[in-house]
Amino acid sequence: DRERVLHLVLALRAPLPAATVPVDVRRWARRVGRAYIDDVLALALASEHPAGTGESEARAFDASVRAELAAGAPLEVRDLAVRGEDLMRELGLPPSRRVGELLEALLEDVIDDPARNERGELLARARARL
Repeated sequence: DRERVLHLVLALRAPLPAATVPVDVRRWARRVGRAYIDDVLALALASEHPAGTGESEARAFDASVRAELAAGAPLEVRDLAVRGEDLMRELGLPPSRRVGELLEALLEDVIDDPARNERGELLARARARL
């Protein structure tokens, strides 16, 4: 569909990270979106010089992305060990934009280090951000 094509074109405009550093791989996958990862990687691998990267680098990156996905790397707010309702209940917050902002900040922390995706730690991190 049109939305998918537009998303793929935009995703391919940014080069694949040259390194296969796990945090860079997770950030790329987050930016592309789980629903589009396979398509973007397939297009990148099919290109002669995929998104500014050589073929061997693209294959290494593809393997790194697949490893992160297989490991269950959290890429979306819904992958967090807490929900907005948890933050509202545990921190006494009303439904608001602030709850979504906290969830996004927690996701960034978890993308940096997936081991942080633990309910108690996430609640403590959210509390510290208030």
